[in-house]
Amino acid sequence: MIYPLKESYWKTWLKRVEERMDSMWLSAHEAAMISSHKRNREYGESKLRFQAQIQEPYKERVSEEQSRYAQVLLAQKVQSSVARKAWRSICRYLKGPRGPWRDR
Repeated sequence: MIYPLKESYWKTWLKRVEERMDSMWLSAHEAAMISSHKRNREYGESKLRFQAQIQEPYKERVSEEQSRYAQVLLAQKVQSSVARKAWRSICRYLKGPRGPWRDR
């Protein structure tokens, strides 16, 4: 007589405990998922802000500096070739048959 009552008591008691634990684990899992989603969203927004405020202006300045440096190198190359051309012309004149250094 006592044993069947004991069994029914344990089943109803365990059922309530299981329901409470299931409810607790479900709410904990839901909170973890919400917090994970919120963290990922904040990470994405932070990444976009970083790219907009720092990375894009940096890339723009790098490209401007590279084009400026290429123009400087080109100007130096042109200036050097003009100077070499002028020097060759002067050397041809000075060492030529009518030049003052023709015997040297």
